Amino acid sequence: MADDLSFQPTESVATACGDWAATKAAYNFWKSPKIKPDAMRAAHQYSTVERVKQHDLVLAIQDTTELNFTAHTSKKARLTAEVATQSAIPPEIQAVTVADREADIYELFALRRPQGWHLLIRATHNRRVNHSAKYLDDAINQTPGCGQLTVEVPRAFSRPPRQATLTIRHTT
Repeated sequence: MADDLSFQPTESVATACGDWAATKAAYNFWKSPKIKPDAMRAAHQYSTVERVKQHDLVLAIQDTTELNFTAHTSKKARLTAEVATQSAIPPEIQAVTVADREADIYELFALRRPQGWHLLIRATHNRRVNHSAKYLDDAINQTPGCGQLTVEVPRAFSRPPRQATLTIRHTT
């Protein structure tokens, strides 16, 4: 069932399962009182942590998709995925949280991080930084490039496809 659904994530359950018996089995599985979402999640987390233990450095890719539960005050606060990930990964393993521009939020930067845990966030705000340049954009522009990368940019609306050459820069 997991293979059927994961190989066709945009399809309906009936289409992904392929036939009536498999579809009925999927729905029976989900409504069974013996199936506990927390137990399924715990099993997945356990197997993920076991794979993580085989490495000295892992990338913790975070999707900043967010659900607004403002009207449901009993729901957990946002950023709990980052905290849960940090608590699950053994402290001897270095980790880097990698996220898009939607993760460029103060709350994430203000979270306490374990030693050896780093952030790699695509910036959207020109934040004040601990650098002689004072602000992020100026600090990056003053940093020498360490390489270049040429990427194919696909056609978008009226703009034709093209190549873009990116200069790679990094600083603490």
